[in-house]
Amino acid sequence: MNIDDRPLVSICCLSYNHAKYIPEAIKSFWNQEYKNIEILALDDGSTDGSPAVLQDLQKQSPCPMTVIGQENTGRVSYNFNKLLKQAKGKYAGIIALDDFLYPTAVGEKVALMENDDDIAFAFNSAITFVDADSKPYKEDRLSLFGKKDATADDILENEFNMDWTYYCQGTFYRTDVLKAAGYLDEELLADDYALRIRVALWLRAHPAARFANLDNPACFYRRHPNNISRNYLRQALLIRQVLDKYYPDRRLPPAFMRMTRNLAPVMDFASFRKIRRFKDEKSPFVKELLLYLRVNFKAFRRKLFRIRLSKNKKVVQLFGITFYQKGNDDD
Repeated sequence: MNIDDRPLVSICCLSYNHAKYIPEAIKSFWNQEYKNIEILALDDGSTDGSPAVLQDLQKQSPCPMTVIGQENTGRVSYNFNKLLKQAKGKYAGIIALDDFLYPTAVGEKVALMENDDDIAFAFNSAITFVDADSKPYKEDRLSLFGKKDATADDILENEFNMDWTYYCQGTFYRTDVLKAAGYLDEELLADDYALRIRVALWLRAHPAARFANLDNPACFYRRHPNNISRNYLRQALLIRQVLDKYYPDRRLPPAFMRMTRNLAPVMDFASFRKIRRFKDEKSPFVKELLLYLRVNFKAFRRKLFRIRLSKNKKVVQLFGITFYQKGNDDD
């Protein structure tokens, strides 16, 4: 079949201070075995020269490539939706430009969906982690690895339990399915997490539709100091938002309770101030976390500053060192 006769695939990608990694990501799209692709790239106000890198690659691109620049919004879901709504492809996928794809990532999924109209999307239940220098160091198998008979309900249950089913990087969807599912949820901090749930809910409402689950990895997921997922406060907030919206009648899963218990001890004062200024003050999670932090801070303060009163003096202990301060007999 001629390349022009095959369906177009849209790769929608975001950059924010990814200048160092952008060329490897874009070239991994160029090097796909499946050639009928378009690249839609959006830079969200980077300050590291990313726009210039993208514009230079646009001039070299062997396939149609659109580059959009804008002031920083920090709204990942909104930005991906902006690209998806412009996508011309029959199939589409999303990826951040610090990650990159295996050469077979597009073609293996298009072949499956072209041969079976009931397959709404195809993903890989394995992923390869690389470091900041693109050196692979781990291959991770996710919750549906090897489970070819899994259903939409399995995805929804695993996502509720924070037992992630797949990475959206390297996943390709029918574009009309993404549209019908409402694209990414712009009301929440979450992007791929909420998208997986929204597509699974659409799938459950259409019993004839299915998904394809591949066991080989399709994406190199980069771990580096600036990963947004390393902002643990933000991760906790976005997960709680998703749980509150999509699983409102269920008790919080044990994995989330463990996460919140482990969050406060590692949170610095800057993060504490940040959550106090969080816009959604009515959020149950914000109130819950604030209360937890306050209780723990009081306990921490009591441990550091042990004050006891006596008839003639006040004894102050700080870090185990005792200081005596004169006081009134009535102290």
